[in-house]
This record gives sequence, C-alpha cells and structure tokens, in this order.
Amino acid sequence: MSYAVDGVTHQITLVGDEAWHDFLNRMMALAEEGHEVTFRNEEAASRVASTKEVVTYSTPDHDDAINWAAKMLDDGYTVTIHFDKEKKVYNCYAFK
Repeated sequence: MSYAVDGVTHQITLVGDEAWHDFLNRMMALAEEGHEVTFRNEEAASRVASTKEVVTYSTPDHDDAINWAAKMLDDGYTVTIHFDKEKKVYNCYAFK
C-alpha cells in the first residue's frame, strides 16, 4: 500500500483484515484532523488498466466513507479523502 499525507508519500505492508481496517480508520482520522490523504492498493492497481476516470462521493458517515474507499481500492482506484469540518462531510475522490 502506498499513501500520502499532505503530499508526503509512504509505503506500508498490511497483513490481514484487522490491519487493513486499522489503516483505513487512521486515514479517515487524519482527514478529520484536516490533512489531505491519498492511498492506493498497489496490488489491485496493477491488475487494471489506467484510465482518466474520476469518481466522486460525499457522505457524512465515517463507516460509509471507509466502505466506499475500500471498494474503490479493491477496484484498482487511487483514493483521496478530504473532510469538510464545517459541514462534517467526507468528500471522497477515486481515480485511475
């Protein structure tokens, strides 16, 4: 998994569902703190062709944002999350 927080890129290896869930929760927490987070499942992304497709999604629900991000990652997308503190809404973007 590669991810970036405020443009600083990192790599992490996640083993098991618990590690995966903890990672996504941490990304959402960072977004809630005002950071821009972007993440990509390198394994899933390598299985799909790159396009210029962008999918957007907004939700006030933390778990809904996590579930949407997990599905997009599994489908080979790179996901970016912004949290609007005033509206308390997760603005989610997925692109290939």
